[in-house]
Amino acid sequence: WGADDVDYEALVDDTVKVRDSEGSYAFCLGDLGDNWVGNLGGLSAEQSITIQQEKTCIEWWLEQLSGKLPVVVSGNHDNRTKYIAHVDYVQEMCRGMNLLYGTDMVKFKLQVGDASWDWKCRHSFKGGSQWNETHAMEKDGKLYDGWDFGASGHFHKPTVIRPFYQQMFDKICYACNIGTYKQSDDFAVRIGYDDRQKTQYTATILYYPDGRIVIPSGATLEDSLNMLKYARKTF
Repeated sequence: WGADDVDYEALVDDTVKVRDSEGSYAFCLGDLGDNWVGNLGGLSAEQSITIQQEKTCIEWWLEQLSGKLPVVVSGNHDNRTKYIAHVDYVQEMCRGMNLLYGTDMVKFKLQVGDASWDWKCRHSFKGGSQWNETHAMEKDGKLYDGWDFGASGHFHKPTVIRPFYQQMFDKICYACNIGTYKQSDDFAVRIGYDDRQKTQYTATILYYPDGRIVIPSGATLEDSLNMLKYARKTF
């Protein structure tokens, strides 16, 4: 929340879809607002949305997804307030909500029926590559933690879910870079990326109690929720 070039209509629409769909949940992986504070405070003057209005929008979003948001991780934009004033405003907003919160990382086991999967969520993983958007996560999964699913945000790029082979545990794992609702991104252009943020693809994963998983490649959120609705009726 905060920038003028965000597709707020799509953001609100997707929020309502997840909120109103039985069995659907969302992850929050940081940078809930621009939070231009400290020596970056001058940037807020260039936007039509104030920092306080950002906070109001974030509170609304968290309230809409109460009970549907099992994981929240702060991002570098959110953590500016913590580093400057020792105030973790995201944690305060999440207080009393039934979710897992981490300033930098959340690790947990997802249980569906008799099946389970290990997750590791961060705003970003160290050791990225310009040739492979999920390189940092894959390196973490292969060398450090034997998780089944890793997820991160941070990068000014569209959504990517990529499988890779974890040789040590002899299994296929999945690295998930979530996308963005920004329609254009001056910062991305400034650091050398193309301004190519538009995508309808959603990082969606369907879990079955028998251990099967389905990742609808190229599907919109509405497509995936329709698959979920059908699966819940027929399983």
